[in-house]
Amino acid sequence: MGEKLVIFVHSKLVGRDLAGMIAKKGIPVAFHNASVSYKKRQMIEETFNDQFSGLDIVVATSTLAAGVNIG
Repeated sequence: MGEKLVIFVHSKLVGRDLAGMIAKKGIPVAFHNASVSYKKRQMIEETFNDQFSGLDIVVATSTLAAGVNIG
């Protein structure tokens, strides 16, 4: 089983571009930011916490750092 990785970026534009580049390599990735609905952000967090989900990379703005406890 692989390691989990959270990549913090300073802007939504950079995050969107980075997540897109990772996805183009065929690697499952999610982008977590304030523009994503609360429900979807919660789903990303829960999926990331599930060791068997296949989601091992989350690209995030500071929204994630502002108090969310991930695995």
